[in-house]
Amino acid sequence: ILFEDDYDTESAGMLPDNWSADSGFLPSSFTVSNTTAKSAPNSMRILSKPGNSAFVHTNPGLFTINDDTAIYASLYFPDANGYYSLRTESNEGNQLSSAVTVQIGFDDGLGTISGVPRAILYYNGGSYINSGYTWSIGTWFDIKIVQDFTNHTFDAWKDGVQIFNDANFWNNRAEVKSIHFYVVSGSNDIFIDDVRIGDAPLNTTGWLT
Repeated sequence: ILFEDDYDTESAGMLPDNWSADSGFLPSSFTVSNTTAKSAPNSMRILSKPGNSAFVHTNPGLFTINDDTAIYASLYFPDANGYYSLRTESNEGNQLSSAVTVQIGFDDGLGTISGVPRAILYYNGGSYINSGYTWSIGTWFDIKIVQDFTNHTFDAWKDGVQIFNDANFWNNRAEVKSIHFYVVSGSNDIFIDDVRIGDAPLNTTGWLT
């Protein structure tokens, strides 16, 4: 495992180590929380401010992401009144649309983006593609991504079930340097836990789960 964060050795209410806020948002826009957790007692709480995100980046040498690298995280959304996303980007700083490699989205309860309430989807740079799977309110679930920088595609899993296979990147980037959890819209906080990054063959079943 190249990087792992479950927030359990940090104090609730504090800024978690290794994570940064986008420009325009205070570091206090996200904190360590003991409100809910996938692995007790803590998780990371991202406050409900549209455009707010927390991201971790490779500098200074935390990890390197390549074709054999799996990115894993547990997510918890307490309601369905917002749209949220998980992004990988080729830059080490604030979010830039031109730097996004993969964007997996989690639609709201009205299906505003996809037409399907609580759909899990991705954006390929031109359109949103629905996975056929949904997420549940108030329930922890796991997401894993493995990227192929040669063919500019990615695979993704929800709770160990593959939901995307050879899905196209948003932008054809040759590397990823940061991972973002992003509140696009909504009025409630979201929670992230058990973030892990590790190297394994693309077809390794259950890696990091």
